[in-house]
Amino acid sequence: MVHDRGGNAKAKNKKKNGEVRRSRLSMFDSVRSSSSAVLSQSSSGGDDTEFDVDEELPDDEEIERRFSTLLEKMTLPPERAAELAKSPKAHKWKMIKAKELMQPKYTSGFYIDQLKSHRDIALNKTLNKKLLKGLEPVEMVLRSLEVDLRTHPNTTWLREFIDDPFRGHIALIEFLQYLHLNQPPAEDEDVPKRKGKPDVLARDYIDEHLCLMCVRVLMRNKYGFQSVMSVDDCLKSIILCLNIKSLKTQALVVKMLTQACMQSEYYEKVIDAIRFYARTTREARTFETLVNLIYKRPISPQFQTLCLNFFNSLISISPTFNKKVCHQQEIEDAGFDVERLERGLEGMDASSVREAIKTWQDNYIHVQAVMDEFVTLRERTKYLRDEVDLLQTKLEEFQRENSELKTRNTELDMRSEEYRLRATELQTTLENVVKQVKHEADQVELPNELVTSVTEAAAAVAPPISPPPPPPPPPPPVPNGMLVPPPPPPPDIDGTPSLRRRVATNKVRLPMLNWTPISSQSDATAFFKGISDEEVMEVLDFADFDRKFELKINEASEDLIAKKEQALKRAAEQITVIEPKRARNLVIARRRIQHSTETIGHLIDQCDLVELPPEHAELLLKFVPTKAELAGLAKHAHEYFKLAEAEQFLFEIAKVERYEAKLSVMAFIGVFDELMRTVVPQVDAVLRAATSIVNSAKLKKLFKIILIYGNYMNSSRRGLAYGFKLESLSKLEDTRTTDRRQTFLAYIVDVVHKKFPEIKDFAEELFLDGATTVSMQTLAADVQGLRKGLDLTKSERDKQPDNFIIFTFYNAAFKKVQRVTERYRKVEEVYAQVCTLFGENPRVVEPSDFFKTFIDFIANFKKAVRDLEELKRQEDAEVKLRRMLSEEDSAKARLRVANAAASEGQRRSFYNQNNRFLLT
Repeated sequence: MVHDRGGNAKAKNKKKNGEVRRSRLSMFDSVRSSSSAVLSQSSSGGDDTEFDVDEELPDDEEIERRFSTLLEKMTLPPERAAELAKSPKAHKWKMIKAKELMQPKYTSGFYIDQLKSHRDIALNKTLNKKLLKGLEPVEMVLRSLEVDLRTHPNTTWLREFIDDPFRGHIALIEFLQYLHLNQPPAEDEDVPKRKGKPDVLARDYIDEHLCLMCVRVLMRNKYGFQSVMSVDDCLKSIILCLNIKSLKTQALVVKMLTQACMQSEYYEKVIDAIRFYARTTREARTFETLVNLIYKRPISPQFQTLCLNFFNSLISISPTFNKKVCHQQEIEDAGFDVERLERGLEGMDASSVREAIKTWQDNYIHVQAVMDEFVTLRERTKYLRDEVDLLQTKLEEFQRENSELKTRNTELDMRSEEYRLRATELQTTLENVVKQVKHEADQVELPNELVTSVTEAAAAVAPPISPPPPPPPPPPPVPNGMLVPPPPPPPDIDGTPSLRRRVATNKVRLPMLNWTPISSQSDATAFFKGISDEEVMEVLDFADFDRKFELKINEASEDLIAKKEQALKRAAEQITVIEPKRARNLVIARRRIQHSTETIGHLIDQCDLVELPPEHAELLLKFVPTKAELAGLAKHAHEYFKLAEAEQFLFEIAKVERYEAKLSVMAFIGVFDELMRTVVPQVDAVLRAATSIVNSAKLKKLFKIILIYGNYMNSSRRGLAYGFKLESLSKLEDTRTTDRRQTFLAYIVDVVHKKFPEIKDFAEELFLDGATTVSMQTLAADVQGLRKGLDLTKSERDKQPDNFIIFTFYNAAFKKVQRVTERYRKVEEVYAQVCTLFGENPRVVEPSDFFKTFIDFIANFKKAVRDLEELKRQEDAEVKLRRMLSEEDSAKARLRVANAAASEGQRRSFYNQNNRFLLT
């Protein structure tokens, strides 16, 4: 029951009017309630009803037609509709008649005319008998309208009521405004009844509630909601109903405002309505009325929940952060206090209120915390700006150095080109000199007399001899510049040893004479044989020659030897704690980085990927000192200068805090982009391939055809199969027809082309590219690596909040890794689903094998299509050939008949000629 503002009216003024209204209401709703009961009993499947039909039943066709139309309008579940369709004919007719009674009692035009008439009478302030004719009380009209709207929410009648020409939603809003402007008299007012005023014009606050209920019913329908919200000042008219002292009416207003807050596009309308109400009612604070209603006694947890839900919805749809804070502050200024509300709920079962309070607290914006965060971000922004300026300065320096290096490189290239040209010129000159020397050497000739005499003597003394043996190979190189005696001279031409060739050997280190010797077998040596070696050697002073040409010991060589000995001695005295091979590799890696040990430690501490590239970080990550090495270095810390190079490097680097973690972060940053370029395409490929298989209706139908034929073939020897594994696809070509000309797969292809042509292009629904090269094990490892690397980066970011490089990288990489992780989980789910469809274990079967089976099947299917087309072409050719042969045989037969007929004609003609001759 809805209470009016003043409670019960005075009995002496309202007793008569109340009795009249109750009698008319009971008459107005009697038919509606009885018809509703009949339809309810009929739709529930009962066989016995109290509805008696006096008229005769129409024919069966008419009943079935009208009953089908009734079922369509009722929108029942298919099972319930099928059950009602089996009802007896009489029962169907009862349901039809009951539904006809449930049709709207009055038309849309009737309701609009009634509302308009009441407004016109109030505006004219004069009683017009023409307007009073057929006029019903407002309460009766609104009650009937609310019932019709509520019982026909998805019918054409509702659309008719909203659309032109009636525009019932506008009529209701305008009538609600009329009710606001024409309030009934207060309970303490004793207004005398105007003489001749009918009872149909009586007013009560329940009229506003009923009108509000009609609007509320319209808003439950999507089309009705949009229509109501399109009316100007609709929410302003609704919110004014808060002035009615009825908790039900006020709750209805809050519900409608909350529904409007469900869509952000109506935010401005809601706020305008709230501001309008505050101005109209002269509220000291906005939201003051709603807040006071929350604490009003007696406490209603349901109403409190509605108000809190409205507050939460309003703040959630506020478009900006400032507006959220503004509304939140306005509500608190109006007197809203969570602690006070919770104290009032002590000892009460108000779980819904507490849940709404929790939502308010979860979404509450603490302004001081936001300000503190703003100050922190502003300071960090200043720091980052300074760091950007510093980096900009460094960048300019690097660019300047780069420009200088480019200029120097260009100069060096020009010098290199000049030197190359000069070297080419010198090489050409040298080649010309060599050619000239050779040419001059060839021009030198021995005296003809000497050559002739030697040749004659040799010919007279020596017998014919075989060709001379080849010259001996040159001696092997002698190390350290030591001299060895020259090889013995070759024998003379006559085979006897020479008595005149004695070679003096040096006793000191002498320089080598750069000449080209002549072999003893050459004719050119004849020139040197005229004088005895002993005669010349006796005159020569070899001691003086040794004194002048003796090689001095190189002082630089002595220094080098001394340095080597000193280095070996120092190496023997150095302290080593690292395994020799590991130390040697560390020294090599250290020398690849063009920075000092102190600079390297600083770059690692700052995670500077510009000066220390990620590849160098990966290289150093291989030489993280072990516990044993750290213990050894700590043991010999007081003998630092006696440590070897590798040990000294590790000793300095170990001073960097979280050395291994920082190197790992630097290496991860270096490989992140490459890892993303590898993982993302693989994830997308598997997800796309698995989804296409699961959603392919054509593939399902094709596999169903294969399954049916397979069960048909194995029905007499094996049990019924409900599916088959993918490995069966590769065996479809093993089974052939009796004539061995066609495989089972080719037959399936033929059936598909003839009976199911719509699925022959099933391969176009499958997107398997890229999925045949993916390994789930490798993909899982890569995704896990991304997660671990990101976690390590986050840990380092928390420990170095001022590190711009790590801070920027983490913010950019977090969303990427999160998206990849979510898509990978989706891949796992979809891949497991598609594997399960074919009885495969997703933990065992890799995508590379799984999807390759489909690719092979598609290839075999297409090959079978080509084979089928080729077979059809062959069959067509055979038929054509047989037809041609048949036509040829027919032609030959006709020719033989013609020849036979011609021969018979010639024979008869000859016979007749002979007969005539004999007769003559």
